[in-house]
Amino acid sequence: MKAWVAVALATSIALATRAAVAVQGGQEDRVTTHAVAIARGSPGARAVVCSGTLVSTNVVLGVRHCFTSVVPGARACDATLGPLPAEIDDVWANLSPWSGDGANWKKVRDVRVPESTSLCGDDIALLVLAEPAAPSEATPARPVTDEAELMRAVDERVLGLAAFGVTDPRASDLGTRRSRFDIPIRCVRGRPGFRCDGDEDFTSEREITSGSGPCRGDSGGGALRASDRDVVFGVLSRGDLGALGTSCTLGVFERTDLWAWLIARTVLDAATTEAPAPAWATDLFPPSPRPGELCRGEDDPSCGERAACASRDERRSFRCTTRCVDDAGCSAADRCDAGLCLPRAALPAPERGCTTSPGGTSPSTGLCLLAALAATLRGRRGRRDRAVEPSSRSRSSPPQA
Repeated sequence: MKAWVAVALATSIALATRAAVAVQGGQEDRVTTHAVAIARGSPGARAVVCSGTLVSTNVVLGVRHCFTSVVPGARACDATLGPLPAEIDDVWANLSPWSGDGANWKKVRDVRVPESTSLCGDDIALLVLAEPAAPSEATPARPVTDEAELMRAVDERVLGLAAFGVTDPRASDLGTRRSRFDIPIRCVRGRPGFRCDGDEDFTSEREITSGSGPCRGDSGGGALRASDRDVVFGVLSRGDLGALGTSCTLGVFERTDLWAWLIARTVLDAATTEAPAPAWATDLFPPSPRPGELCRGEDDPSCGERAACASRDERRSFRCTTRCVDDAGCSAADRCDAGLCLPRAALPAPERGCTTSPGGTSPSTGLCLLAALAATLRGRRGRRDRAVEPSSRSRSSPPQA
């Protein structure tokens, strides 16, 4: 199986890395203004490496592997994402439908990522723009932030994708916004009616898989509701180029509802007078949250005396959590741990996936990392190679107030 690799990744990593194209089978799109291109380089020599979705006027939702390395593991979901550099000064977001002359580039001043680092389920990043998008430039999408709405979206059985990748795995036409809105949804863990088959072998329970369409350069693009193209419910992480490397056969998306805390907290932290936070973000953090509702972080006193702001999902989010003295003060699903009611057990990781042998990668599932093959594409277009390792202010810890 042929792999496509991000510039920063060695071709020998433990996953047969796959790229995401400019939506295979998609059409040129000048309407979906929240779909943006992500590029690296100097103002005069930018090279598109990924895609993203504007979720507020100054925050773009994308994926972490576009800015860091991937540490391989024995199985697909044993792979981890490396840390971000301390500085970022060469990352840009493009609000135009094209990335050539006359494109509307905005500088990225910060990249925020989760503390958790698994490739499967944690491949997400928030890019904070130095200058907000004006209403005449783009209309942000609204991310799905609760499971009920996520399930309504997936029950439509198809998703849309607007991104800047190539039109074919062998093409070099990266950098034009294209879209399609009929990509079939393959697997949603625990949802009746979806035949996941072997998809569990190379994904986590935090992810959704789709049929053909996502391809090289589409990494970071949003899964859009077919019935409302301004609603995003997933972020494209990885995909597959098929046995011959000639067709983009599937995509893997991170669920936005499971990242509501990080997305909304970043949007709130980035808000300014010129870029106010949208209502969907402010509504997620009530002034006096009850147990189970989101709170801002460990130092947030808003939960009151009977609860504390704590994480129940390995620091992917923070919620008001009931205080306790012993297990009797907790629900049957929880145990009293260090004075708080916390989950009794974590979900197990998938057991199979892409493996590494002495001879190289053995893609037992045919699925690998969806990063842009930017080095090769830039070479074809006469551009100089640059490593996909940002140098800007980046943060791997939760956003600070």
